[in-house]
Amino acid sequence: MRILLAESLSYFNLGGAAKACRGLIDGLAQRGHSCVVVSIENRHELEEKGLRVDETRGAMRLEVNGIEIFAVENAREQWRPLLECFRTFNPDWIFISEQRALLLATALEYDPSRIILLVQTIVLPAPSKSAAVIKEQVRSLVANIAGVLTVSNYMRDYIKHWSGLDSTAIYLPSYGCGPFTNFHNFDRGYVTMLNPCAYKGISIFLPLARSLPEIKFAVVTFWGTTQQDRAALAGLPNVKQLKPFANLDNLFSRTKVLLVPSLWGEAFGQIVVDAMLRGIPVIASNAGALPEAKLGVDYVLPVNMIERYVFDSEMQVQPVVPEQDVTQWTETLRDLLADRALYERVSHDSREAALAFVNSLGPHHIEQYLGGLTANGKRAAAKSAAA
Repeated sequence: MRILLAESLSYFNLGGAAKACRGLIDGLAQRGHSCVVVSIENRHELEEKGLRVDETRGAMRLEVNGIEIFAVENAREQWRPLLECFRTFNPDWIFISEQRALLLATALEYDPSRIILLVQTIVLPAPSKSAAVIKEQVRSLVANIAGVLTVSNYMRDYIKHWSGLDSTAIYLPSYGCGPFTNFHNFDRGYVTMLNPCAYKGISIFLPLARSLPEIKFAVVTFWGTTQQDRAALAGLPNVKQLKPFANLDNLFSRTKVLLVPSLWGEAFGQIVVDAMLRGIPVIASNAGALPEAKLGVDYVLPVNMIERYVFDSEMQVQPVVPEQDVTQWTETLRDLLADRALYERVSHDSREAALAFVNSLGPHHIEQYLGGLTANGKRAAAKSAAA
């Protein structure tokens, strides 16, 4: 099959959504399918990675692991390489990341019957009366596409509730093939949180770190971390700010416990599984699909989720974060850090559950999904011809 992924981020982005897309395309390419990606890239960053970048018809072209990538630096120009790929590559299937409406609109003009919308993000409720209009626009846009694919049972139910659309949930093989280092970090490392910001639960992290001044915490600042967040974190002497790690072993080798106190609907939470694969206990909130990502292992703690959003002075949507009770978070973390037997039991259970989960994944699930779409399409065509 010829597979095209239209990615609204860099193909090499370290975030979970980009990582899932990479896992999907890498897996299919390894199975012998011809795969092409249209993405947004920074030429300087590509060259710093040692990648050879050519120019073709106003776009950058590079090849990684047998996958051709066509990219521009400006999202508004992404339709150009996308149209060129339609013409020269003639894909059987087109995966569209839902984060850029322009990509979907361009693909719809080409052939809706080949489009699969890959949904990995909840839709933030508009702080106005336009929510119903937006829902209807989404429904009309995707009415004739081949299918909607998402990454968790939570997202499948969310999509159905929010839009009335049916979708298929498939856990994507985005963790690598291992082997995964088993870190035994009870005697060392930080209590670590990634992407501290309003959405990810910095309102839980800050009072937690203040209440345990004897504990060494670390944060990996990322896309959501604002200057105000950085200033608040800098005011805590027991919190170290780190930059994102391309190699996760470099992160987890210095992590004793991972905190994931998100307050919004997480589509899945791949970093939870990444940590568990390496024997790192994870304390996560019950937001979105995080309970799924925890795979039945301790600990999933309650939070008051974000339910309301407002426009700021620059007309950007901002969350209204409700008050949080961190008592259970403090007690759970204190117990886990103080009891070696408890820590090692959770570490062992986490690793075993994550290894079993990752071993069950694979690109064959995507192939079966696409095969079902093909069969359904042929049945629909035959029925139409008979009529």
